[in-house]
Amino acid sequence: MSEKGEGDARGAGQHLDIRALHTLSSNGSEALRLTVYCERRGHSMTVEDCERCERCTDVVMDPTGQRSHLVCTGMDVVEPPPELAGRIGKVYPAARGAVSSLMARNVACVRPGVTLEELGAFFGDRVVVDAPVVAADGRLLGMVSKLDVQREQGRGPTPGHDVTAAGIMKSVAFTLRETAPITQAAALMAYEGVQRMPVVSNEDVVVGLVSSIDILRWLARQDGYLEPGSPELSDVDEHS
Repeated sequence: MSEKGEGDARGAGQHLDIRALHTLSSNGSEALRLTVYCERRGHSMTVEDCERCERCTDVVMDPTGQRSHLVCTGMDVVEPPPELAGRIGKVYPAARGAVSSLMARNVACVRPGVTLEELGAFFGDRVVVDAPVVAADGRLLGMVSKLDVQREQGRGPTPGHDVTAAGIMKSVAFTLRETAPITQAAALMAYEGVQRMPVVSNEDVVVGLVSSIDILRWLARQDGYLEPGSPELSDVDEHS
């Protein structure tokens, strides 16, 4: 495993983006889960599993977490399934690209047992407005927001009752599969009034978050208004 800028990771092979799931537990510890989407197998895998495959030739970890990727050889590049892609997808094929290509790949999550006090510190230390609540294996259980925490804190302590993320989280009405086309994300946000949505694997494990600003930046980049690597496109460590 190498860091960005060390060695030559630009050889033959497809670059697979590495997604990082940072999960806070109720004991204050933080677990890190690194995954990639394997097009050959058609599902997400942990980086550790990919490293055991002979097709994996390098794992490049960017210290900023923005451009980490795995290099895989011997795999044809395939188009993501075009489900729900309409007329725009037919005349503008790029719009049928997978939403995973533009989502935020470094996501801060919490376990359901995280207390109200810990949630307050969690949101105080991060520039985020909400976070997925996940099981031990990363499966999405719900979403908890900074506003939820502030409202609960405003009620004051309840004797004999410990408030946790599980107690104040909201069910998730909409999610996106990592293979869903960008047009589906845009349609859901436009017609349902959703600003951010979790992106999940086939096993409902959180692999990223996509926001309306992600889609707007992508549209601007497609027409040449923003260049790759520009400050406007710099990935943040966590979603905002």
